[in-house]
Amino acid sequence: MKLPKPIHLLAGVALNNEPAENDELVVSRVSIANKTGLCPRSGMRLRLIKLDKDHRSQLHSQLMNLSGERYQEFTEKRKFSRHDKSYAAKKLNDFSDWLDKRKGKPFTAIVDGANVAYYMQNYDKGRFNYHQLQFMIDALESMNENPLVVLPQKYCTPSFKVMMGSQFRTQKLTEDEKDILDSLTRNGQLYR
Repeated sequence: MKLPKPIHLLAGVALNNEPAENDELVVSRVSIANKTGLCPRSGMRLRLIKLDKDHRSQLHSQLMNLSGERYQEFTEKRKFSRHDKSYAAKKLNDFSDWLDKRKGKPFTAIVDGANVAYYMQNYDKGRFNYHQLQFMIDALESMNENPLVVLPQKYCTPSFKVMMGSQFRTQKLTEDEKDILDSLTRNGQLYR
């Protein structure tokens, strides 16, 4: 069996639509044909699962309940709660409404901006790294993706408190970092 080649976690995964060998372990980025749903690497057909109105409603309700439960668990563990569990459902609904009402091409990738920007930054001089965020956006766009960056509001302000090493510090955005945020906003690729 052929094993996949290791790649850096932030490296782009090249598109590969060549059929795989019979004994090959497939770890690839592929283009699925809209009309056939066929994977060119494995030859497998994806099934489109359509939900009727009742099932969509049930899924929506369960998702809202789950978001509230997880939010409550999160805040109880940290001994703070600014809102009750309905807060999470409201925020999720706000996001859904924003997606429904926005103009433009549909997003094909969602980037957890905080996790990308903090990747490998947990050391004394580390910082919330907007350039890593831009690197990820550039990598996704080079693969013909249309990424959306989801970022907590605090990281969209000129300065904010961050825990680096063992203490809180204030991080002030450089002009380059402000440009990255402005570009994401201008391109409609940022949700705060």
